[in-house]
Amino acid sequence: MSLENYRKEFDEIDNQLIELLSKRTEVSIKVGEYKKNNNLPIQDIKREEELLNKLNQLAKKNNLSKTYINQLFKIILQNSRDIQMETVSFDEWKKLDLRTAEILEAEEIPGTDKLYKLKVDLGTETRTLVAGLKQHYTREELSGKKCIVFTNLEPKIIKGIESKGMILAAVNDDGSEIKILQPGGVADLGLKIS
Repeated sequence: MSLENYRKEFDEIDNQLIELLSKRTEVSIKVGEYKKNNNLPIQDIKREEELLNKLNQLAKKNNLSKTYINQLFKIILQNSRDIQMETVSFDEWKKLDLRTAEILEAEEIPGTDKLYKLKVDLGTETRTLVAGLKQHYTREELSGKKCIVFTNLEPKIIKGIESKGMILAAVNDDGSEIKILQPGGVADLGLKIS
């Protein structure tokens, strides 16, 4: 193979890397927007958009070396991991009412492949919540599961259902894995988490 053919092959690889980096950043922005629209913790969307714009500007330049693209890739990955959430004061934390609960039942919501309508027992009352758990738990797995509920979250209408709280869960960076937080060794429902 000639030197010119190697250069062309490098250029093709560089272009593919640039395209993959652009797609990754766009997906990250969409995840951030989804979280914002669904009252989930969000990352700094503006910073992600700035990274995408910088990447697109660099992609327009010619003769980007493979080493340079790899360095750019590492910078983008590091930046997306380093984005920090806003600090909450202790007074703001004290406003949260987190309680132990049990999911009594999970119902399908027509027209959605991500949401369940949940009936949750808080010890002193039963509430209806809408949760995006369908891709991670079956209805049977949810029934009887102990959990922690954010009880004084402002109610929200989701798919025509008033959701009065939020079940706390651990979520990985890309949202592909969700695990409901469960109070270990706690039997009573309605206990306050502090």
